[in-house]
Amino acid sequence: PSLRDGLSDHHFISQVVPAKNAKYVIQDVQRAIGDLPQEVRDLVKDRLVGIYLVEGLAQSENSDSLGMAFAVQGFWRQHVGTVILIDRNDTDKRANEAMAGMEYVPSRNYRGMAVAPRLARRGENDRVTTLRYVLLHELGHLVDFERDIVSGWFSHDEARADCAFACLSWVNPERHRFSRYLNSALSQVQSGNHDDYVRSLPDTFRRLEKSNFPSLYATTMPAEDFAESFAMYVHTVLMQRPWELTLRQNGTIVGNLGSCFTDGRCRDKRDYFDRLFAEVRR
Repeated sequence: PSLRDGLSDHHFISQVVPAKNAKYVIQDVQRAIGDLPQEVRDLVKDRLVGIYLVEGLAQSENSDSLGMAFAVQGFWRQHVGTVILIDRNDTDKRANEAMAGMEYVPSRNYRGMAVAPRLARRGENDRVTTLRYVLLHELGHLVDFERDIVSGWFSHDEARADCAFACLSWVNPERHRFSRYLNSALSQVQSGNHDDYVRSLPDTFRRLEKSNFPSLYATTMPAEDFAESFAMYVHTVLMQRPWELTLRQNGTIVGNLGSCFTDGRCRDKRDYFDRLFAEVRR
């Protein structure tokens, strides 16, 4: 009840209930947290209020949500902590299967298109890896809340000296044009127009490959770009795990996306996170 009262401003919360019979999932969340690099734990430990396993989050108005982060504000509207919700049912999957849902791609043949996702190393394609990646994304929001990285004032048409991370993808017109197209593609699948979305996947892959967005979801808004970038950087650079999507059309490979932090596509964002974690280690 106290959690529900604290989130009462979010009207969809009435559909969210505490997860039942979740002891085994709690153990996996604890393992996922224990696997995080020390510098990640040091970065978030003072502002993480709690992690709650719930049911119904993925069936709310945010129908694609495996997790959600909420900022807790003080009297002066300063960030005093973050509450993280994780949908127990939608994260109760092997990592590679869950990745297909995270990236809005068909893991099985659909209209001749299929995508092979790879988020886990051999022997680690399990629920722990799924929970860890979802948790990393939500912890990215915590870091954003705490450091005010993607400010509410942000304008696509205005570069300011203090916009830092957001300026890397959201001000330069040559880069932001990818966001407009890719976000439009994402809107198709969210509105149920799966056929057109799937048919356009080869072009979507090509456009994403030419951008410095880490994933399709990162193109929706600067805050999601930061959270996706944080998760992928930690997962593929600090933890040296894979992130790969291989697109096949009628059995032939027509697209391949890897981590933009290891293939050079996000060199500017890698520099940003290199500096961030160097600061944490000092």
